[in-house]
Amino acid sequence: MNLLNIATILCIGLLIGAELAVSAFAIAFWGAAIALSLLSLVPINNRMVRMDADGFTESTQQELRKWDSLHRVRVSFLAAAMIFFLAGIGI
Repeated sequence: MNLLNIATILCIGLLIGAELAVSAFAIAFWGAAIALSLLSLVPINNRMVRMDADGFTESTQQELRKWDSLHRVRVSFLAAAMIFFLAGIGI
């Protein structure tokens, strides 16, 4: 998400209400998590499923480490989305 998108969301929030802007951030983080999953994590999963049962090679271990780090980013996005959602509804 670039800076212009964030600024636009903030301006809309100031015009309409802070709750809507915070909810828009929640939606943006949720969408980023979905995009990350579909564009990065699912292809890695598909490659891992097709690997031979001969054991983990170095490339397999690299893929697993990459998946693990991207998964942590996705979980962070989802945690941020939940925090923004709860703030948006006033909890």
